[in-house]
Amino acid sequence: MSYSDIVKITYGNNNAITGISTDVVKMNVFKSQVTNAIDAEFDSNPKTEIPVSIGTASGIVFLSGFGPHVDISVGYVSSTKTDFENVFQSAGMNQTQHNVMLNVETTVILNLAGRRITQTVETSFCVAQTVIVGSVPDIMVNK
Repeated sequence: MSYSDIVKITYGNNNAITGISTDVVKMNVFKSQVTNAIDAEFDSNPKTEIPVSIGTASGIVFLSGFGPHVDISVGYVSSTKTDFENVFQSAGMNQTQHNVMLNVETTVILNLAGRRITQTVETSFCVAQTVIVGSVPDIMVNK
């Protein structure tokens, strides 16, 4: 996916930029594909084995890490939310950098020995980026 696939820049008189619009349908299809891929990865292996020492499994702090290891089966479920964010940053005189960011938040609930542990992981990545160049004035005055 490229910037021009999801973002359209409209121009007015003298090629001045008058607006930026996004193709919401293409963005939502992409967002759905990312969300489904993450969820499918978690669903492909709903349990994992973790080696834990018997001392740690006893719950006694002083024995933690001691003794032979046993494999404990850990089940989990996950939920993923994704959302787009438009970020505009100054990139120089009359220049603006436009980033289309995809924010991803995945919550994993571990079922471990009758306890539920919830962990949320958040990340974002740039889907599309460009620098929009405006007109540069002929004269600049500092006050």
